[in-house]
Amino acid sequence: HVEEGVRLVDAAGLEATRLVKRPAPSAADPRPRGPLVLILGGHHAGRDAARVIPDTRGYVVAALAYPYRGTHKPSGTREVLGIAPEVRRASIATPLAIRLALDWLVAQPWVDASRVEGVGASLGVPYMTVAAATDPRITRLWAVHGAGRSRLLLAHNARPFVPTPPLRGLAARAADALVAGPHLTAERWVGRVAPRPVVLINAEEDERLPREAVLALWEAATDPKAMVWMPGPHVQRNRPQVVRALLDTVLARMADTTTARATGR
Repeated sequence: HVEEGVRLVDAAGLEATRLVKRPAPSAADPRPRGPLVLILGGHHAGRDAARVIPDTRGYVVAALAYPYRGTHKPSGTREVLGIAPEVRRASIATPLAIRLALDWLVAQPWVDASRVEGVGASLGVPYMTVAAATDPRITRLWAVHGAGRSRLLLAHNARPFVPTPPLRGLAARAADALVAGPHLTAERWVGRVAPRPVVLINAEEDERLPREAVLALWEAATDPKAMVWMPGPHVQRNRPQVVRALLDTVLARMADTTTARATGR
């Protein structure tokens, strides 16, 4: 494979960075060209998600980093409040950064632009869902360990930090407004992806996502859609080898569904 880091900046200053992993030229195929898999994962993994995939199965894999410029580990209330404007800016800018990445990628001679698989994983699910709903170049959406109802997700994951339910509800409401959750929540957009397919891949022991929120995303999606349940916890808490196995499973399912369409099965 060939790996390369790419940084794009548009005229308005919007930045998109990603790591691209693609098949290397060979004597048998001096100009390899493959379908595109565009990945937006958790904010820690970012563009490095492409590195954990040992075999792209002929795909061009591009993993994006978030356009966030603040600290990832704020300490104390003052620092949390200080990064609030940057968190909101980055949240709103992320679907636009995905579009900027696509503009460049589909113009490359080694990309088959007729097949673009948009993969949102964990935190990346709502942003990739918005991108797929608004950009028809994404031919299929994959929501990996994702859910809808952003405020419920925030309240659920705030339990270790805000033990009192009423205060937790207020904190979730404030945080949801901060990150533009009412606008970006995945169930608001997923129905607009049709008639392109949507695939949800969920973890049976997911401690980060309430089942109610997962089902809200499923119910909001329209046909064609599919849902797959896999054993294990949420991907964000797993070791790199587990993340690698999950992404490899997604690539395998992409190949299987493509073969089924080609053979009429």
